[in-house]
Amino acid sequence: MIYYIASEPYNEVIRSTIERCGLLILNCQVSNEFFLLKHVRQNIANMSQIEQLVIDLSALKDTDEEIIQAVENYRMMYDSCRIIILATNRRAGDGLLSHLFQLGLYNLILTDDYLTIRQELECCLVSGKTFRDAVSFKDAGTAEKVLVRQEIKQVVNKVMIAVAGSQARIGVTHTSIALASALRSKGYMVAVAEYNGSGDFQRIQESFDENLIEKDYFSIGGVDYYPARKEASLAAVLGKSYNFVIVDFGSYTGCDQLTYNKGNVRLMVAGSKAWELENLQSVFALCPEEMLKEMYFLFNLTYSGHQRDIRDSMTTEKGETLAVFFPKYEAYPYNAVQVEGMDSFLGDYFPKPEPQKKSFFKRKGQA
Repeated sequence: MIYYIASEPYNEVIRSTIERCGLLILNCQVSNEFFLLKHVRQNIANMSQIEQLVIDLSALKDTDEEIIQAVENYRMMYDSCRIIILATNRRAGDGLLSHLFQLGLYNLILTDDYLTIRQELECCLVSGKTFRDAVSFKDAGTAEKVLVRQEIKQVVNKVMIAVAGSQARIGVTHTSIALASALRSKGYMVAVAEYNGSGDFQRIQESFDENLIEKDYFSIGGVDYYPARKEASLAAVLGKSYNFVIVDFGSYTGCDQLTYNKGNVRLMVAGSKAWELENLQSVFALCPEEMLKEMYFLFNLTYSGHQRDIRDSMTTEKGETLAVFFPKYEAYPYNAVQVEGMDSFLGDYFPKPEPQKKSFFKRKGQA
């Protein structure tokens, strides 16, 4: 029986990992302003069925001192319960983590990388960590040595990024891979689904000599690739616990435009050569102005001297400016850490600054 307390950004990965391990969720609390000490005091008598308790520290409003008190009170009643702590913005040497270690809590997870959270949480739930696994948290460091991340991830669940091109072979697959790699480098769980008839993903799989996992997908650099999706199987991918699902639609004029238009974020990859710009007119002819205003246009391999002219020409019939970007060429897209315009069209999903919580634990060397 699992009981977990999670902030909204990490609820999905915690829930899906527990279910993936085949364990039963007794109950959960999902909040960004949860008071652990108050909850334990009010409900401790009713928590006897809990076998494992997962606590996401970013969900709590308690001070460090109150968190320690809550854990001590709970363990006095239920010392056989395994307590797992997710501390996404803490680092080894932190006073709170040191105190938790001294209390015998070894199941500590210190990362905001969703994939790593899943892997470590599976380990904690199934077998549990040992003293050796957690010994780096034994001592509290000086204030100068301890790094605490002052940001928190936003809620990112199943965001569909639709990528299409103004014509075939214009760089849709290349852009999709680069964007997936950049998002993975930020710690998100990412999938790329092929929703066109090119067969490119099968060739990618063969070139990397990767085997299909569950006869469904293969992985490169922590990103999952789904070859040749049909509508039903695309829906299945979107139903999994990824933060972002990038869908490669190929050429817009020949794709399932209805599904493309359902994307939470819609990208249009285009060429800037004279003979390529004509193809973009076909996209304009098919899309109402309101839809064009919601797209992000990425022009590949564009000479810097032409960028201003292209940007000025990308307007609606009413003269409204469209969102235009000129990505730098990434020779090996699997290593990309940034795609031009990414902060504009995905910035709402990226971590935001968080006010630092005051710690009542003094560091060594402090008065």
